[in-house]
Amino acid sequence: MIELRDEVALDLRFRSANPNYTPGMLCFYVGSTSLTPEERFEQHISGRKNSSRIARRYGLKLRMDLVPYSETTFPRALALKEEAGLARELRTKGFGAWQA
Repeated sequence: MIELRDEVALDLRFRSANPNYTPGMLCFYVGSTSLTPEERFEQHISGRKNSSRIARRYGLKLRMDLVPYSETTFPRALALKEEAGLARELRTKGFGAWQA
């Protein structure tokens, strides 16, 4: 999970994906990868292969401390389900979440 800079809340696509966002709450990019979180973060920030526009423009730092599960290796289908669930949970609490 990547913490995003506050300015992401001004991005129209981000806002439309987060209609219940509470201004001032943290915003996050939630994704899954076969790389290490550090390698994937670097890909996003540098704009390399498969980088997310939101993560590239607004990425601040990795926040693996907030990932609710200690297991970081899942089969792809389960990883996508976990990713969607985490983004949904964040949104219901008023945070902003961008899901890959």
